[in-house]
Amino acid sequence: MTDAKVNRKYKDRLFRLRFGTEAYKEDMLSLYNALNKTAYTDVEDLSITTIEDAIYICMKNDVSLLLDGNLSLWEQQSTLNPNMPLRGLMYFGNLYSRRGYGEISDKA
Repeated sequence: MTDAKVNRKYKDRLFRLRFGTEAYKEDMLSLYNALNKTAYTDVEDLSITTIEDAIYICMKNDVSLLLDGNLSLWEQQSTLNPNMPLRGLMYFGNLYSRRGYGEISDKA
């Protein structure tokens, strides 16, 4: 039997490309609307707030966005991930430290 090297990053690359980059903000807004049963139409109201290397340095499978004052954190995963509350706390802390407590705006 040969030792095959598995590329475990293929899924996170596709997910982050499709739902976490400026080039595909319309897809990101469409997914947000589908998950939240909303009907937002202006992609300029959406801010991508994904933290690079949030917890796992080599795994980049999460996407974060801010829309209408609501922070959404999505993660592509194939198994249950019990550390999502911790990850959410890290995102909130990072967002507040970048933008200040009173203002949440793309202009910062």
